[in-house]
This record gives sequence, C-alpha cells and structure tokens, in this order.
Amino acid sequence: MEYTAYNIQKRSYLGITSLLLSLAGFTILPVVGSIAAILTGGAALKEPAGQDDSFAKAGIFLGWLNLVLCVVLTVVAVLSMIIFTARISM
Repeated sequence: MEYTAYNIQKRSYLGITSLLLSLAGFTILPVVGSIAAILTGGAALKEPAGQDDSFAKAGIFLGWLNLVLCVVLTVVAVLSMIIFTARISM
C-alpha cells in the first residue's frame, strides 16, 4: 500500500489574525477591529509566496464591509435624529 503526501499549504498567522479581528469588528470592536483587520490582512498579503492568503482576503473584505456598514448606520442615525428633532420643534 502506497502513501502519498498531500500538498498542504501553510496558513498565514497574520491572515488568521486578520479574519479574527474582522469578526471581532462585527461584535466587540466595531471600528478598531475592522481597521486592524485591514492592516493585518494587507501585511499578510505581503508575506512570501507559498502561503494560503484566503484568510487574509476574507479579513480585508469583512473589515471593509464592517467599516462601510458603520458609516452608513451612523449617517442614518444622525439624519433620523435631525428629522425627529425638526418634527418636534414644529
């Protein structure tokens, strides 16, 4: 019986960190976690070739998604407060 070696790619620790920080950005560290995920994901993509960068790409994507959602929700909240206070003063 022959045994063959599988081509297992190394995982980047910075890529894993980026993904974890982006998930933390959705839960306990809204803006800080997202910015840290984008930065660590970018650093993971600059690492030498031969490592799987899918975690880094996912972390960067989720980090940007969270930042966009934070900005949109902040704008909606501010506009709704302005509209609500304008209706009360009429």
